[in-house]
Amino acid sequence: MISPYVTSGPVTGADFYGRRELLDEIGTGRHGAVYVLGTRQIGKTSLLRQVETQVPAIFLDLQWAGGRLEDLARQARWEVRRKRRRYGWLPAERDLPDGDLFELLERLDEEADAAGERLWVLMDEAEIWVRIGRETPEVLHRLRGIVQNC
Repeated sequence: MISPYVTSGPVTGADFYGRRELLDEIGTGRHGAVYVLGTRQIGKTSLLRQVETQVPAIFLDLQWAGGRLEDLARQARWEVRRKRRRYGWLPAERDLPDGDLFELLERLDEEADAAGERLWVLMDEAEIWVRIGRETPEVLHRLRGIVQNC
């Protein structure tokens, strides 16, 4: 018997199904932060990718960046460049701060606010923050400030 489930990567578009109630709950925006927890291959990344199609969002893959903040900032800049076509209120790349992920996220929040929008930051493999926090505890304080204030 062939399995109807895809396990080689995120499922998107018409192949994504069965999470409407969860997507609706996330989409209400009444939560300041949402954590999606589950075992491997259960669809967490697919869920985040589906949310990304429904709201203004940038997607950060912490595993891809290896937990390096400079690589996360670079990934965020790339996401802004990619999403600017869809969301014209996002700033041009030349207007983004260099290097500092948190300054970049604050700037994006300011731009979204000025446009009357809300920008979502979707972080996949977010458990990497635990390792970052062990190595550099002040980073978690900055992350908490971003989550609470932006």
